[in-house]
Amino acid sequence: MAEDFKIPSLKVDEIEKKIISVLHEDARISYTDFAKKVELSRVAVQMRINHLVENGVIERFTAVINQPRSASMFRHSLTLRLSLNIWNRSYSN
Repeated sequence: MAEDFKIPSLKVDEIEKKIISVLHEDARISYTDFAKKVELSRVAVQMRINHLVENGVIERFTAVINQPRSASMFRHSLTLRLSLNIWNRSYSN
């Protein structure tokens, strides 16, 4: 029965809470720098992060996009592509 199904909760200890906090600040931090921040070895940090991912505590790592800057980059990219397409058409004939 659906009512009997329960997702077991994973206990997150204080070190894992620190790890989650550091990831929230900067998910691209190197394992070496990470290890210094949480006072563990690099390998221990990797193992803890993998454990959190495997158990669904961490679902994914994402980027926060600066919308005004990304819109500007998109416009420039689009303008360049359109310019190249027009240039290619005019010289291919």
